[in-house]
Amino acid sequence: MYRNKREIQKRLKFHLEKSGVKNNFFGIFLKGSQNYMKNYNVNSDVDSVVIYIPNKIDIINTSCTKKETIKLECGEEIAFLDIRAFFREINNPTLFTLEILQTEFFILNESYKKEIIILKSMLQAIIESNKKTLIENICKINERNMRYINKNGLCEKKAFHLIRMSKSAVKINLGKKSKECLKSISDINTKEIKYDKSVDHILLKDRCNYYYQSSNFLKSIAENDLNKKHQTTEIVNQILFSILYRNISQLIETQIHDNNKRIPCSS
Repeated sequence: MYRNKREIQKRLKFHLEKSGVKNNFFGIFLKGSQNYMKNYNVNSDVDSVVIYIPNKIDIINTSCTKKETIKLECGEEIAFLDIRAFFREINNPTLFTLEILQTEFFILNESYKKEIIILKSMLQAIIESNKKTLIENICKINERNMRYINKNGLCEKKAFHLIRMSKSAVKINLGKKSKECLKSISDINTKEIKYDKSVDHILLKDRCNYYYQSSNFLKSIAENDLNKKHQTTEIVNQILFSILYRNISQLIETQIHDNNKRIPCSS
């Protein structure tokens, strides 16, 4: 639906306006297939995720695991993710986490621009230190897709994602650059997922099963770099603490200022 970078970025700006987060956000990021397609001439909506910063009451009283999504009239979706949950995912990453850190399409809160630049610069180290974690998370999604295919028959979309993610797992285990790991879609031969009535679906299911089994094998041999993981986790946690500390400090200063304005001056 959106055929160039300018149109996608324009939709992100529209999403940010519709989200109503005002200034208490870290950034809004494109999520979905347009992050890993080779071109943007695809019939795909723009979906986004807003990473927001909770206020001081929410930090104390609410869980950071709650995720919400709103659907716009045009069918596009805006997901909301607490920054605490996002940083937890960085320390135990999925392909979604890498996608958000690597996407070309985002709008940042200028107050936290330095922090996102640091996180983006750490992406390769995050991948290298979490190979096993990443591949385990890939296998969980592959298992769901394979279970669906076995139960309901071949589904092109689920087969597509299973193959894409399995190829990402191979590249993660080989230590490839982050862009290669995520853009493995360009390696997929369309014959691997396209089918018609003349094709034996059992063979296509076997192909999906091959990729499913290969990613499970990688899970059994992949290792996390525990020393590097400790270092990246420490830096990530420091960044999160800095963001929350600054945000709470600003909220407290605003509260004190408002209270002082309501206190009448003594004569």
